[in-house]
Amino acid sequence: MQFNNLSLAATRFIWYFDDGQQESANDNKSSRHYYSSTSRKTFNVKLIAINTTSGCSDTFEGPVNNPNFRNYFFTAIPNVFTPNNDGLNDVFEIPASDLKEYYLIILDESGHTVFETDNQKNFWNGKLNNLGSDCTGGTYRYLIKYMQPDDIEVHQKSGSITIIR
Repeated sequence: MQFNNLSLAATRFIWYFDDGQQESANDNKSSRHYYSSTSRKTFNVKLIAINTTSGCSDTFEGPVNNPNFRNYFFTAIPNVFTPNNDGLNDVFEIPASDLKEYYLIILDESGHTVFETDNQKNFWNGKLNNLGSDCTGGTYRYLIKYMQPDDIEVHQKSGSITIIR
């Protein structure tokens, strides 16, 4: 990203890019910064302009959208799995990691809960509450409520998952 410094009457400048990187300069030329993170949607960039003669300083701060951000959470939720212990597609796994909040509930055709979790690494194995009897083959509904690392509100996705036995 390119940041344009429009400060006047300052002689020293410090940029804070909110990713652990900063840059100091003695002129108000523009600054370029590359955000390598793909998991943060927004960074809070700060510029401090200092007049070293008078000792006065001014600060500008504002959010910047990360051009590399990818909403990679839940991009490929499977719609079928085969819990037959062959080592292939034996669990319903939601491809997510490092979420601030996570809740998954799976309902049968009658609307009864067959599985729920708030642990993103707890996958459904096709059994009632992952412990009971095998759920029958067929279609189930899921609802996921989640917050990504930089979110301030809860999102949700819903869909169906089919068990083939």
